[in-house]
Amino acid sequence: MRDRVAIEVQFGKYAFVAYDLFVKHLAFFVRDQIDVGIEILAMKSLQSKMSSGPGYYEGELYNIIRMAAAFLLCRWCCLGSNHSQQ
Repeated sequence: MRDRVAIEVQFGKYAFVAYDLFVKHLAFFVRDQIDVGIEILAMKSLQSKMSSGPGYYEGELYNIIRMAAAFLLCRWCCLGSNHSQQ
């Protein structure tokens, strides 16, 4: 965390993405430690080139929309990365 912004870059297992989004960012916000949480994830096109199990932007965005009531309290930004070297 820096300047009341929490940034997580997550290219690991999908369970860790859910923990970041639904536990860490929300808890920091409720404790008034952050103003915004940012989660950076692989997009589906990049995830398909990675080992099995990583979460991806489109899937987690769906989960966030589905659980919108919990996130009405918290400001957050979810970014998808599609960068891969050729």
